[in-house]
Amino acid sequence: MCFLKIYSDKQSFKEFALATRIPVYSVFDKGEFRSKRAKKPIEQYVISLDVSKKDWDEFKLQVQDAIEFLSSHTEELKKLIQTHDITDAYLDFLNRPGFTGDSRV
Repeated sequence: MCFLKIYSDKQSFKEFALATRIPVYSVFDKGEFRSKRAKKPIEQYVISLDVSKKDWDEFKLQVQDAIEFLSSHTEELKKLIQTHDITDAYLDFLNRPGFTGDSRV
C-alpha cells in the first residue's frame, strides 16, 4: 500500500476531503486521536490519500501506481497546495519485512 500524506499546522483538510474526487484514506484535525488506543492527540492537521492498494511485496507496481496517481490528480493537488498552508507532504510506501530504511519518499 502507498499513501500520499499531507500535513498542515494551521488548516483542516476535512472540507477538501468531502469535495475532492481523489480517494481519501483518512483525515484528522489537530487535537484528534487516530484511534481509541492512541495516547496522544495529533499535533497537526493531516490527510492521507490512497495512492496504491498493491501489497508491500509489489513495490515496483506501487511506484507505477504513484506515478499514475500524481499524473491523474495533478490539478486537484495543485488546488490543495494553493489553498492550504502545507508544512510537509510525502509518499509513504509502507515498510516491508526486511526493509530497514525510511518508507517515505
